[in-house]
Amino acid sequence: LFLHADWAHLLGNLVFLLIFGLPAERVMGPLRLLALFLAGGAAANLATVLVIDTPDRLVIGASGAVSALIGAYLALFPRAHLGVVLPLGLFLEFVRAPASLLIGIWALLQVVFAYIGTAFGAVAWSAHAVGFAFGAAFALFSRRAIARRLRRQKGY
Repeated sequence: LFLHADWAHLLGNLVFLLIFGLPAERVMGPLRLLALFLAGGAAANLATVLVIDTPDRLVIGASGAVSALIGAYLALFPRAHLGVVLPLGLFLEFVRAPASLLIGIWALLQVVFAYIGTAFGAVAWSAHAVGFAFGAAFALFSRRAIARRLRRQKGY
């Protein structure tokens, strides 16, 4: 989970961790977020090991764990909006789009690339898909505990 193929792999995971991890940590708390990250990453990497057909290939990276955070974010904040920069010719336009739409497109691409992904290099697309599903399930399963935690914080 803590090794990466190159700097771009590491930076990409860090950007997604920043965007989706911070809001998720605010509601889940640091320990639950850490449990999600470690368990989601382990499940995603294990699933990828079972899917790949060559025993000499390694599975490295936190992409499955970060994908678990994305799944949890969607389950926790289904009506959220994300800012997106759209290139319109010579201009850049900042728009707010539903997170469910953007994450849904991303998740669909992960599933599609899991089947045709070998044409796009050594990316563990299946780890992304499994991590995403794990994270959504984890957040939905943890909803009551998260609600109790938030009530305790507010003093109710």
